[in-house]
Amino acid sequence: MQKLLLFLCMSLLFVGCEVTNENEPDNNPSWAVRTYSIKSNQWTHVGQVNAPGSYYMCEFNENALTPFVCNSGIVVGYIYTKVSSTSVAQNPLPYIIYDMTDDAQQSWSIKYSFDYMPGSIAFYCHYNDFITEYTPGDCEFRVTMIW
Repeated sequence: MQKLLLFLCMSLLFVGCEVTNENEPDNNPSWAVRTYSIKSNQWTHVGQVNAPGSYYMCEFNENALTPFVCNSGIVVGYIYTKVSSTSVAQNPLPYIIYDMTDDAQQSWSIKYSFDYMPGSIAFYCHYNDFITEYTPGDCEFRVTMIW
């Protein structure tokens, strides 16, 4: 009988508990979804052409990236990639593409990534061999922000 009484008391204790985050303005999550299209001529080259450490970037102002979202929210980035002539997939960032010449004499990889801070978001394209004389093509990114 005592074990049953103890079990009932413990059950009520756990059922009556509620976890809240007092740092949140309210307990209803909010979100924003943005799509960023970058044309080939919008990429900015950083560093010397074909030099170690060189890469491409493109930065956007983003008002939804408040200090609260950056510090307490979740920001997830994707790149759209063409799967076939009629379908497109979303791939999470960072996203790495492996490629090689037709004769398999040279291979390289391209990494797309992003970072953010209050008020702005930036997308990056890194070539593993640092051959940055070739500008990245047009890209489309999707970012989801949850707070």
